[in-house]
Amino acid sequence: MRKIISMIAALAAFTISAPAMALNMLWLDSDHSPYSGYYNYGQALTFTDGTVTVEVTGWSINDSDTINDARLGVWTYGLGVLNSDGDNSHTIDNSGWTDFVVLLFDQAVILSSAQFNTGWHDMNDTDATIGYDIVALPFNVAGAIDGQNASVLSSWNLYSSDSSGFGDEFRNINPGSNSGNLWLIGASFDNPTECFQTSRGTKCKEKPDGFKLELVKYETAVPEPATWAMMLLGFGLIGGVMRRRNGRNLKSANTPRLAHQ
Repeated sequence: MRKIISMIAALAAFTISAPAMALNMLWLDSDHSPYSGYYNYGQALTFTDGTVTVEVTGWSINDSDTINDARLGVWTYGLGVLNSDGDNSHTIDNSGWTDFVVLLFDQAVILSSAQFNTGWHDMNDTDATIGYDIVALPFNVAGAIDGQNASVLSSWNLYSSDSSGFGDEFRNINPGSNSGNLWLIGASFDNPTECFQTSRGTKCKEKPDGFKLELVKYETAVPEPATWAMMLLGFGLIGGVMRRRNGRNLKSANTPRLAHQ
């Protein structure tokens, strides 16, 4: 009997520890949101798909490695950033100052992939820097990074997500399946250089990255109805076995024992 109870308990524990993943798309463009155009420096915009709510802010790192709040733009092709350096590129780019956006979710999510659109101002590369963290809500992004040295971002587990070529790309940005309620997506913090031979020797030039962020795909851990049903069945069976066992014990306790002859 103990083996049966142990097996049922283990099954219930497994259904709890192995929830199914719900896939969702969060659009960040003007066609799927109430926003269109540029918004004030430091202004946070809120997006939702009915499952999660996300607060998005725009930022730039200047030539002195200081983080500055930036204007956030929302267009047909997605989010863009305009910084006070005045590059006027309407993109998240590293031509001049390095732009990035911070997405603060109301719950932890696993970002899986994103749509990067490019092609403006001779920028066709979408190499990106990604970061994530778990923070206690409510969280003041501006209070944490505005005016700070860019080194403070290292605590957000930064890593690279490089494009496979040039042009628009929808790609996996989280091969490690990392989870967080705070996510950073920016033009590459390590802007690569391209070197080639000329008649005067080797010449190198920067390959600036610039893109608009149209959407992100994410996962949340939500048990499926079948999983809940299995859990309830398991607990019901455990209860039934325990009741039958207690009934037998009670009956045995109330039955008089025969005296030894």
